[in-house]
Amino acid sequence: MAEAHLSLLFLHWKRSENLTAILDVEAKYSSVAEIIVLNNNSKTLFQHAHPKVKVLNSSFDFGLRTRWVLGVLASNDCLVFQDDDLIVPEETLLAFHTELENDPLRAYSLHGRNPGKRNDYNSKDVVGDAEIVLTRATCIHKQHIPLIIESEQEFFRGRGTQLPAGREFPAEDIFLSYAISSHFGKKHKVLKLPHKNLSTPHAISSNKGHLRRRTELMRECQEFFGRPSAVAFGGLTNCLMSDAPKGDPSPSKSAGSTAPRKIRLVSRLSPGDVLMLTVAVRDLQLGHHGKFQVAVDTSVPELWENNPYLTKLQKDDLGVEEIEAHYPIIHESNEGAYHFIHGYRLFLEEKLGVKIKATKLWGDIHFRPEETHWISMVHEHFTGWDTPFWLICTGGKTDYTTKWWIPEYAQEVVDHFKDRIQFVQFGSAGENHHHPPLQGVINLVGRTSLRQFMRLMYHAQGVVCPITFAMHLAAATPAKPGFPKRKACVVTAGGREPSGWESYTHHVFLHANGQLPCCDNGGCWKNRVIPLNDGKDLDKSLCVNSVDFNGRKIQRCMRDLVTAKDAIRAIERYYIGGALHYLPSSYKTIHAGWEDRFTKSKTQVPPAGGNGNPQTERP
Repeated sequence: MAEAHLSLLFLHWKRSENLTAILDVEAKYSSVAEIIVLNNNSKTLFQHAHPKVKVLNSSFDFGLRTRWVLGVLASNDCLVFQDDDLIVPEETLLAFHTELENDPLRAYSLHGRNPGKRNDYNSKDVVGDAEIVLTRATCIHKQHIPLIIESEQEFFRGRGTQLPAGREFPAEDIFLSYAISSHFGKKHKVLKLPHKNLSTPHAISSNKGHLRRRTELMRECQEFFGRPSAVAFGGLTNCLMSDAPKGDPSPSKSAGSTAPRKIRLVSRLSPGDVLMLTVAVRDLQLGHHGKFQVAVDTSVPELWENNPYLTKLQKDDLGVEEIEAHYPIIHESNEGAYHFIHGYRLFLEEKLGVKIKATKLWGDIHFRPEETHWISMVHEHFTGWDTPFWLICTGGKTDYTTKWWIPEYAQEVVDHFKDRIQFVQFGSAGENHHHPPLQGVINLVGRTSLRQFMRLMYHAQGVVCPITFAMHLAAATPAKPGFPKRKACVVTAGGREPSGWESYTHHVFLHANGQLPCCDNGGCWKNRVIPLNDGKDLDKSLCVNSVDFNGRKIQRCMRDLVTAKDAIRAIERYYIGGALHYLPSSYKTIHAGWEDRFTKSKTQVPPAGGNGNPQTERP
């Protein structure tokens, strides 16, 4: 079942029977953490017994704009405004949540409108991009609530009127739509999803002159915000419709808005480092709506595909500030109070002179919807069905050999779970990479692009790896339907890096910090076990506590304190606790390399319902 992460927000007026029926159904959804109801009808007291339901009974009708009050009171980022004339299935709410996670800078709704040819309010429903979403069932990120409230105050101040009460302003959905899209330059998205309509007595839409009034209010909002359809949608922009003459390169902004600051972040570091940079970009944009346009130039552009927080900026564009991104707090990591995800955020705070509120303890990656519907490489090339599997790594880059776990221990892990867990070995191939092959695994070392590896991680149940990009990707990857919300991960960390700097709360982090003299105050941060004589300064930073193992020198922290038994027990805990389940008893572990693809699928019989989606993996 889905973990609770949604806040449902209702306004109540005169449809008590409808609302009770809705709450009786939707309060049972495991994905719903809370339901807040504001009863604007002073003549009728509303109550509901379910513990998730919180009711505010008002002695005054504050009107439709009290939706924003509910947004302030909500405890979750994912807000769903819902009217009392429809029942929304849980699958629809989860679809809203998925869309919002992929792009939080727009609203998602079951119903939407685009203005007519004469710029009048058009009652014809649309699917897909829409200028206006109806709050009959609409999902937004909580971060938009302050923006809407601040814009509303300015809007009515400019009108010279007080904030409306009752039914005086029947266009809060129009206002919401233009407030968000004018700041982020994106149309909203209307989704064709299941829902059940209920009776609609006392509907505002049945009032005489409703469409005419909606047209007037829509045009007022367009004039105030600058109609978003006048800009090129799809990029993060704050350029609004202007009254400036044609050819004027500096269009005026709507009341109170300022030109966004343009920054271009540059990094040539490894994928793990760049994944941490996605955190800073996300948190900057969520905390400073429309105030920054951000572009990136990094070593791994695939990580940024579909990222909603970016816009295209060239180095020589007018007004662009280029910043080489760093995370200097790493030098305080042994005794400091910060996780790695805060490194770039704190750096940008200092560089940009703004406070950036931290939001989530993981990186920020975004898949196109079709990517998560493609079947895995394991399914497509080796088993012929949607086979659960774990990823496993036995080596790494030769730059930092102190990070490597012991391949013999990894083999013990694979052997222990034979026919219960299918392991898939991963890693880069070629110069400066070393990954000793395992037996009883599907070996995909050197066979995935970065984007393919990201999708492989999406399909994986879990991962066993040292401190590397894969552990950070596991934390950042959204959940595949039917899987736990956060991905299982066993990190064979040893003593090189401090656990507080690297570990995630939902991972099992096997470390030796404080257990050996060489890492008794955080991590040792040594580079190599023995010198490789490749002319690099990395040879000057060697493990001071190496031991003999099978005819070679290895780190003592890995040999004695991160054993195969430790990793086996860590993996078993996910199954003992019930988060994961072993493969069916009929399954037989596959040992295959890339050259064996397609030939192995005939040896496996999928369990009932296990064929999954037939769309194949793409490059």
